Amino acid sequence: MTSKKKRGKGSALGIVPAAGEASRWGAKVYKELLPIGDELMIERVARSMKLAGATDIVVVTTDEKEPIHREFLDRDIMYCWQDDRWDRDIWSAIRSTLVYCNRDIHFFGMPDTYFPLNAFEKMTVDTFTLGVFLTTFPHRYDVEVNGEFVNKPEIEGAYYAWGVAAWTREVAQFWMENDDMITGYTHAFNLARANFAKCKMTHMDYYYDVADWGRYVELIKAIT
Repeated sequence: MTSKKKRGKGSALGIVPAAGEASRWGAKVYKELLPIGDELMIERVARSMKLAGATDIVVVTTDEKEPIHREFLDRDIMYCWQDDRWDRDIWSAIRSTLVYCNRDIHFFGMPDTYFPLNAFEKMTVDTFTLGVFLTTFPHRYDVEVNGEFVNKPEIEGAYYAWGVAAWTREVAQFWMENDDMITGYTHAFNLARANFAKCKMTHMDYYYDVADWGRYVELIKAIT
């Protein structure tokens, strides 16, 4: 069941990191603006967050990309620039949004992914919750190995990878206070799991990412 207590008006923020350069596409591609059905990929992610109660969506972007995002996305979208544009990883994007740590709940989803629309609605966010999916390609994702998440390990087998995340203001404040010691998003997530007792994982039936053209084609074939 969705936790309604912490999703009152003005309490939930959706975070979508979109400052990357899509280097694996071999050229500058705004993959978050690729069409998926009758909407853009980033719009579907934002819609999933709004269904779960997000009253605001913030897109983490750059000075170069923001005008393009503003042209294609709704006028009520908020924007912030990634704090280190030369290090456009996930943790750098999250750090850029810690100024919003007063929000009760923060939803986090990648802009070039396709997952069940109710993924965030299914989350009961007490402190830190991850939406996970089973993958046989652990080298593509952050996967759980022996109770901790490992970034893209060169191993074989079926593992659970996280696809979406949600955390409370307590976790955001914890990350802000410990920013100097955090080495990346995998470390940050493992610290959150280790330091907060009410960490949960909810399962998603599917999860697609469009890291390159081939995976985008795979996605289109899978949903049509």
